[in-house]
Amino acid sequence: MLSVVLLVFPAPVGQPPGDVTEFLADRMAAVEAPGMSYALVNRDRIVSSGAWGTDGHGRPMTTHTPVGFGSVAKPVTAVAVMRLVDAGTVGLDDPVFEHLPWFRLADRGHAERITVRHLLEQTSGLAPADGYARSDIGDNEPGALRRWVESLAETGPNAAPGERHQYNPANAQILGAMVEEVSGLTFAEFLHREVLGPLDMADAVADAATAAAKLPPGHEFYFGGVRVGDAEFDTSGVPYGYLAGSVTDLAHLAMLHTNDGRFGGREVLSERAVRDLRGPGPRAGNGHYGLSWRVDTLRTVDTTIVWHAGASPGYHTVLVTAPDTGWAVAVQQNVWSPLADPQLNAAALGALTIALGGTPDPPPGSSTSTLLLAGMGALVLVLAAGLGWTARRAFRRCSRRPWLGAVGWGGLGAIAALGVGVWLPGAVDLTLRHILLFLPDVGQLAVAAVVLGSALVLARLVLLPFELRRRPGTG
Repeated sequence: MLSVVLLVFPAPVGQPPGDVTEFLADRMAAVEAPGMSYALVNRDRIVSSGAWGTDGHGRPMTTHTPVGFGSVAKPVTAVAVMRLVDAGTVGLDDPVFEHLPWFRLADRGHAERITVRHLLEQTSGLAPADGYARSDIGDNEPGALRRWVESLAETGPNAAPGERHQYNPANAQILGAMVEEVSGLTFAEFLHREVLGPLDMADAVADAATAAAKLPPGHEFYFGGVRVGDAEFDTSGVPYGYLAGSVTDLAHLAMLHTNDGRFGGREVLSERAVRDLRGPGPRAGNGHYGLSWRVDTLRTVDTTIVWHAGASPGYHTVLVTAPDTGWAVAVQQNVWSPLADPQLNAAALGALTIALGGTPDPPPGSSTSTLLLAGMGALVLVLAAGLGWTARRAFRRCSRRPWLGAVGWGGLGAIAALGVGVWLPGAVDLTLRHILLFLPDVGQLAVAAVVLGSALVLARLVLLPFELRRRPGTG
């Protein structure tokens, strides 16, 4: 498969270390991505770039094919905010309420204590569940972003501002609304004027009309295979995840870190703003979270990296910079599942390791998706068998122990309905709506399990009185 990919899609431009392209092609084959693109940056130039495979329309991938950024949109939102900071319009420690006077939470005092820095560092104290419940809603009507943020007025915090890092799409949304309020422009208009234009991110997609014209659909994993997904865009979610663009766009964004805030001979961000973006920020995972950029150590080469990964339905993007070395890499793949994140992230992290002269760790393997599908499928079959057996018992001489069947099968149905309907979303940190969106095969099996489990409980409750009356030796 690797040799076929390299032979059929020989698209790299420039001369990267040979192992980089071989490694990336191998990762593409391993995760069964229909298409992949990459760009390798040194200081102020793209050293090499390339693409393999096809997009969701079946056309060849190129280094200018737009792919959804997912959460890599958050660093772009941060650059937009830092443009306002550099201009002296907004201060990092200003209460956001000063620039967004209509911003409300159920706790008004808490809303008034949240600063711009808190939002960028994801330490606002807003509960992540409240943000995710409002995400991925497909609102492409005018005023979508303001409506999204206004809906937070009914929510309350779960921590004090600045107390701890809690990753939450609501933080980027509030920043996006603040940008609109301060500039008098839509968020997309401000991005084009202040970020996408100055960085020559010419393939970027920041609104629904452009998405319809330029953004090919992505792909999803489905019962062991890969299929084209539905075309998804959500104007209300551009600040946190629905921005899109090419690896060439991402390479230009990376140069803010590898070239001290400069691009194309001009200053886009001040050196102080770039330093602020890198934190240090609050603890997050094994590293820190700066101003919407992750700051970690790439252990394989003992180098500090400033990076972010992201995904939206059908797409996966990673941008990793090593500012101290001047190197960066962007990798996009047009397929995604939350269960495949470590395998998809490994492509960019491994490519940068190779570019810096190191040897990547063995890419993580994953059997989680297979095991989950097998377990869910087996549960659905057992529940269907139980429902069929219950229906059969309704027309036969009843058991001497009707309570045993009622408790056994009814209990299994109840456990399945509650376990899958309540436990599973909590275990994967997604709502059932999001499971259906991001893991359609698992989601469909989950719905089937909830329906069959509930039906089995109901059937056993209805059948039990008849079985008790018809039990041998009664009447």
